[in-house]
This record gives sequence, structure tokens and C-alpha cells, in this order.
Amino acid sequence: DLVAEITRQTDAGRVTYVARSEDPRDYKVDCAKIGAVLGFVPQMTVADGIRELTGALAAGAYPEPWDRRYRNTD
Repeated sequence: DLVAEITRQTDAGRVTYVARSEDPRDYKVDCAKIGAVLGFVPQMTVADGIRELTGALAAGAYPEPWDRRYRNTD
């Protein structure tokens, strides 16, 4: 779903799929509890976030987007 939304918004990049031997299950998450307990209400959709990020990249907000400081894995 994410790849489909990203490709709707930009033609930059190329998508390839890699076969993996990891657990192939996918999970749907119900976020009702965070709203009920903490009162959290999302202000943006995933599409909004993609638009914000691609706009920031195009504007040069991240001049070195592949730099380690933007990663949470090695």
C-alpha cells in the first residue's frame, strides 16, 4: 500500500521486490486504544506525510538523505 501511494505521488526512484525467508505475515493495527486512552487524533494521513516528505526532499531540506543520522539501522 505504501509503495502504491508513493508511486502515485512521484515517479522518482525505482521499486524492486526481494524474496526473503523471513516471516511473511503482515499485520493490521487497530489504533483505537491510543485515541481512547490518550486522546490522540491523527492530524495527517499517510498520503499527507508522503507529500510532506517528498516536498522537503525536493526543497533540499535533507541535502544528504542517505546520511547515517537519518537511519535507525546500520
